[in-house]
Amino acid sequence: MSSSYISIIATKPGSPPPKVEKRTADSRIFELECTPLLSNNELVYGDVRVDSPVLKITELKPKLGKFVRFRVEGGPTDIPHEDYKVTFMIQTSSDNELSVPVIIRVYSI
Repeated sequence: MSSSYISIIATKPGSPPPKVEKRTADSRIFELECTPLLSNNELVYGDVRVDSPVLKITELKPKLGKFVRFRVEGGPTDIPHEDYKVTFMIQTSSDNELSVPVIIRVYSI
């Protein structure tokens, strides 16, 4: 049985952000694993905000203290593809705020 979402692993600062792909007409669910950015006993906690000027990002939910699940919709219709840098602002149980970038490549065909 396959999962209903696509997994992404957050990268540490200084490393290239993870990259995922979808088509403009797709409505896809992704799950961002934040474990590489968390210290011992630190958990994803509270509201998650997102900066995405073009793509529609909804259903932002922390899961099991280590993940953020979200849905992505939209994209270009007049060019073959476009890369969008989407930044998630994630609160933790240690009162830290993590800025987690993800590149989402959207194909219009």
